[in-house]
Amino acid sequence: MTSANISLAYDLVEAEGRPAVLIHALMGNRGFMDSIGQFWRQEHGATLAVDLPGHGESPMPLEPISISDSAKQVVALIKQQGLQDPIVIGHSMGGLVALEVAAQVPESVAGVILLDPAPIVFDDATRQGWSGLYEMLSGEGYQDAKAMIIDGQAGPYDNKQAVVSRADVFEKVAPEALIQSFSSMLQWNGAEALAKVKAPVAGFWGGRNAEPDVLLEHKADALIGQVVASGHYIHLEAREQVEAMINQALKVWAL
Repeated sequence: MTSANISLAYDLVEAEGRPAVLIHALMGNRGFMDSIGQFWRQEHGATLAVDLPGHGESPMPLEPISISDSAKQVVALIKQQGLQDPIVIGHSMGGLVALEVAAQVPESVAGVILLDPAPIVFDDATRQGWSGLYEMLSGEGYQDAKAMIIDGQAGPYDNKQAVVSRADVFEKVAPEALIQSFSSMLQWNGAEALAKVKAPVAGFWGGRNAEPDVLLEHKADALIGQVVASGHYIHLEAREQVEAMINQALKVWAL
């Protein structure tokens, strides 16, 4: 469904309890959050799943895509639907949008859960690598860069059929949506956003890297987890592990 005032496509499914807002990754759509939605509704409450600008059924915005503007639309949708103190769950790029939502309305978010998020605070080496990839996307190397991004979504132990099905969706993303969204992650100031977030934060990763330590540097009380034998789509490939960690985080937070 869509709204006359909000351009994001979304699904709101009612259930008794605390609501969750579900935000998908770069090149994805709200359907990739279905399993988390099912879990949340069975155990916790309602779900609001959105398609980010230029993704799924959401149109390209008139202005360039940004993490901040995407979050503003999510905040407006939360208010429009009357959701009280939601948990905001974001995967990859959606994790950055989730943190920005919590930064924009710090008193209105009960918690943030990051599922293998994109880099929140870039170190020099990572920024250099991502900037090079963005240059490829913006020029004649678009197809090669896109293929590299798609290849990076899967791990060696992932369900092969599911990997192919996801790649089919990724291939259909509009070039401008991919280019602008990738740029939005490079331009976003994660450290500034984290400084404004008052809600508790949990981050779960699919592999070992420096990003959990970076999060802890900026949010010392953040909860950190790692799943076993999964690529980037941890909530699909390691579903039971992720759901158990979400439940543990909510227990720690007394939510």
